[in-house]
Amino acid sequence: MPLRHSPRASPSRQTASAHESLPKATISRSASITSVATSDNDSSTMEGAVRKRKRSDEGIRELREEITQMFTSWKTEQDKKMAVILNTVNDIKAQNKDIQTSIELMSKNYDEILQRINKLEIERDNSLKYIKILENKIEIIERGQNCSRIELRGIPRKDAETKSDLIMHLQHLGEVLEVSVQSNEIRDVYRLNTKSETLYKPIIVEFHSVMKKEDILKSLKTFNRENKEKINTTKLQIDGPPAPVFISECLTPQTRKLFASARKFAKDNCYRYCWTSFGRIYLRKSEGDKLIRVDSDHDLDKLK
Repeated sequence: MPLRHSPRASPSRQTASAHESLPKATISRSASITSVATSDNDSSTMEGAVRKRKRSDEGIRELREEITQMFTSWKTEQDKKMAVILNTVNDIKAQNKDIQTSIELMSKNYDEILQRINKLEIERDNSLKYIKILENKIEIIERGQNCSRIELRGIPRKDAETKSDLIMHLQHLGEVLEVSVQSNEIRDVYRLNTKSETLYKPIIVEFHSVMKKEDILKSLKTFNRENKEKINTTKLQIDGPPAPVFISECLTPQTRKLFASARKFAKDNCYRYCWTSFGRIYLRKSEGDKLIRVDSDHDLDKLK
């Protein structure tokens, strides 16, 4: 028949049984000891908590003082920086005020100068117009004075040359052109002074009559048209190798300069004819074309 074992008692049950088996006095003493121990533990815990709280309060107070000191120091530095900035701003304001005053003064002076410049420009334009009017008047006067003059170029100067020598050259020219030239028909004859030192300074001949000048120029055109050999020093009975002699009406300095430009323009633009008549300059493209009068460089520019 199998054996049955009784179950083992659990530890808690064993402990309870042990307590139950202890005497009451023992239990009472144990409880008192336990109570004292618990009271001591609670007192130690409270003191530790108080000490921790004190340490925590001191740390917070120190942190607060440190932060306060830090903010105080930062505020002091910021106040110093702000004072520097304010001083700088005040200096800048003062400078800006001075600059503004200077600009206003400069603007006022600029307006005055601009008004003066405008006034001077108007006066300049009026002066230029008046100068142009005077130049035209002088040109007309000089052209009137040259109406009876011719100019000879290419005749060499003789040593101790006199007016009689110049008249003799002119009479020889008249013989070649078959035009009679008498001394009493000549009002004046002289060589033109030029800056260059040359033996071939132009000779200016002024007649008493415009008709005599026109007769010589007309005969010259006929001679050049009918003879291949043009007028030269040999034909005028001047010693030395033959050299070309050019005869034309006497032009004013302004017209002479314009005539040089017109001849260059005619050469560059294939104009066949370029000549002067009574102090005026004319161009013609080819035979039979309409003649063009040139009064200024602007007229040449319009033909380009």
